[in-house]
Amino acid sequence: VITNWHWYFQPGTSTAQNPSHTFPAAGSYPVTLIVTNSNGCADTITKEVTVKPVFTFYAPNAFTPNFDGMNDNFLPTGTAWDVSTYNLWVFDRWGMQLYHTNDANVGWNGSKHGEVLQEDVYVWKVELNDTFGAPHEYNGIISLAK
Repeated sequence: VITNWHWYFQPGTSTAQNPSHTFPAAGSYPVTLIVTNSNGCADTITKEVTVKPVFTFYAPNAFTPNFDGMNDNFLPTGTAWDVSTYNLWVFDRWGMQLYHTNDANVGWNGSKHGEVLQEDVYVWKVELNDTFGAPHEYNGIISLAK
């Protein structure tokens, strides 16, 4: 019969049989358990626990492509994305596609064929998977202001 449990986390320890522990950030952490029975015999096991980041998605609702170095591109951001599955489309109000990229680091600069478009409201759509493989789809509007 097991009489003692000693859990070693990074950081922290516990002597509870079934402890809970909060890790400080996403990453991989070794967790060691040493159990001792009523005869004083001990056994040890260490396993790696991987804490994945929380999935987030944010898209601004306006941008100013006036080349002042501030807010010049429409670029959604977030965490825990599988960037290999990322797709961004931008359309005008009549549904004509103005822009598409599958690079999560490159946003729309408000232009079509090298010309910055007029101040207006445009429609965008993003499809991507999170790091767990679950698909996500978002759409909304973006105001282009000069």
